[in-house]
Amino acid sequence: MEKKPFHETVVEAIKHASTAELSLLATLLKATKIPADHDKIKEAWQKRIAGMCSEDFGVSESLDQQKKETTK
Repeated sequence: MEKKPFHETVVEAIKHASTAELSLLATLLKATKIPADHDKIKEAWQKRIAGMCSEDFGVSESLDQQKKETTK
């Protein structure tokens, strides 16, 4: 299996995550230093939580903050 960068893998995981898995992914996303593609992750995240009627768990804000810190 070909290995992919974290941001590509996590977008795919978000697209197929259950409610419980979203909670786990939220913890992972907020605890991980993400180097790139914050907007792609946030877009996938927001689309999935809207479709699942789930809460954000602070992920969007965390991704926005990381993006600001990365672009400084």
